Amino acid sequence: MWFSFSISPNPGRAEACILIKAGENYFVVDSGDGNVANLRNWRKFPIKNVRVLLTHLHSDHISDLNDLHQGPMGCSIENKKLDVYGPKGVENVTKGVFKKLLKRIINLETSITVMNWGPLDVAGFDPTPLIYPIQ
Repeated sequence: MWFSFSISPNPGRAEACILIKAGENYFVVDSGDGNVANLRNWRKFPIKNVRVLLTHLHSDHISDLNDLHQGPMGCSIENKKLDVYGPKGVENVTKGVFKKLLKRIINLETSITVMNWGPLDVAGFDPTPLIYPIQ
């Protein structure tokens, strides 16, 4: 079992999350901000048979749900779908969360604006600054 908890924003600590391994199954209890990064650092991936239980729907318990659902792009969870269990309203949260993720992916290709800043020669490279609008 692995867990993280911070009752208020703390740069050194992730928000609510508990990871439980039971045989070949993994259960993520809450998915607060910073936990997917912690799971990546744990380096036990790829993992399969992941299920999520949300104790309640406050942002400090669901904010990394998008990243958790991204699978191989996120943290190499090999589920074709992510089963999320929780209190009344969890279906609306998951639909909203995943719609926002899909919208971001689609908009990423269509809404990049290149700014003409002139040459920025850095160690032999000329990077082009891009602005990604926040939706």
